[in-house]
Amino acid sequence: MRFNSNRQFIHYSEAGMCYYFYFVDNCIYLRQSKDDYIYSDEKIDDNILDYSLAIDKLGVIHLVSINIYGDLKYSIYKREQWSGKYLTKYNANSYQFKNLKIFVVNRKIHILIALANVINSELWTIKHHFWNEKIWSNKKVCDLVIEKYSSPYEADMDANNNIHIVFKSLSEKKYQLYYCRYLADYNVWNLPIRMSSDFQDISYPFILCDDISGAHLVWSSFTKNNMKSFYSFNERVDSSISQWSEPQEITIENGNQTYPIVLQINDRIKVIWKQDNKFYYKSKNILENHWSQIREVNLSKDIKLKPISIIGKKYKDAHFIKAPLAHGFVEDMPYLVGLDIDLYADKKATLDKKNIPEEKKEINNDSNDESVNLPETHNEIIENQHENNDRLEKKEMEAIISHNEEIYNLLLKIQEEQNLTNERLQVIQEILKDMSEKCPCCDKSLLSKLKVFFS
Repeated sequence: MRFNSNRQFIHYSEAGMCYYFYFVDNCIYLRQSKDDYIYSDEKIDDNILDYSLAIDKLGVIHLVSINIYGDLKYSIYKREQWSGKYLTKYNANSYQFKNLKIFVVNRKIHILIALANVINSELWTIKHHFWNEKIWSNKKVCDLVIEKYSSPYEADMDANNNIHIVFKSLSEKKYQLYYCRYLADYNVWNLPIRMSSDFQDISYPFILCDDISGAHLVWSSFTKNNMKSFYSFNERVDSSISQWSEPQEITIENGNQTYPIVLQINDRIKVIWKQDNKFYYKSKNILENHWSQIREVNLSKDIKLKPISIIGKKYKDAHFIKAPLAHGFVEDMPYLVGLDIDLYADKKATLDKKNIPEEKKEINNDSNDESVNLPETHNEIIENQHENNDRLEKKEMEAIISHNEEIYNLLLKIQEEQNLTNERLQVIQEILKDMSEKCPCCDKSLLSKLKVFFS
């Protein structure tokens, strides 16, 4: 059996260009657009089973894919050109593949893939391919037992370049929640630890690492004849001791809560889940435990959502986004559940106002109870004032964030130039040292002056 990926990827450059990667009939396509204008829409590769993308600090896009023949390929997109190489070949007739992922940090590359023998399709192995700037290597992370059509695992990288994996696996006739991590400093994987109790039967585990060394874990579990979703938080996921908070229900309401995911938007965490064919979300500050009210996402039942990942930190007008997985669709522009909710609500409200029949717009002069409408009118005025204030504050904050980003990028550039200058000075000093040792006849005063000049 072959698993075909339907995940899509979106990247917004600093110049506002949107790179949209999508998958159709085992082919990967890239559409480049800006301000609703499509500049190109071309096929990148064909005969593909699964693929994943990442972007490094220099803006280079990294692509890993596995084709129907079992070839694992690594490619980069730089200066509008693709180049790649085949890393290894798996037996495509004997194995099936899922959840191909890639993480890039500095010049090191991490590739994760789950594979299972077609004879025993419930036993999966997670493999880790690693480029350490010199050679490629690969090792087994762990084994797990899942249903035939389940997703084997989810993974994310923290601020210190450690990789964190969560998955479910059959144990004592129930599917338990497991967690393990890769320690970048030591190039080792910890043994998986079980995080659920014996009486739980869990599904849909998902993890997100925020930008300040915290991790956020969500999953669903069948409890009291309902599928409930839960959230747990680890404030210092880079610590030697893994300390997760007690699980808390995302909502106390009854209903089948499935597919929970976590996104980071600036300094806020947003949890999104599906409940009885509708999407809901709530949010909180990363360091706090005070959740906002639960809100429903207004979506037409005819819309077909697909898994979409954001690569990079920018999405439309937002300056910092982390969304390794979201639900959404792309037409002229991308729409992601939980990220574009405000924009969508504004558009919907505008359309609703335009579609109000004329007889509904007219004031009913025959009504004798005029006092009923006065408080509503007053509340609308107050709400509009609050909305205007919020818009002004948002614009001011966006301007501040943009200015801070410019300063940060400038400091990084200065630091890089300083490091390069120090390396050159060190080389020059070594050359001067060799000259003084190997050429005793050289003018000592000249060497001294050169050393003073370059020191």
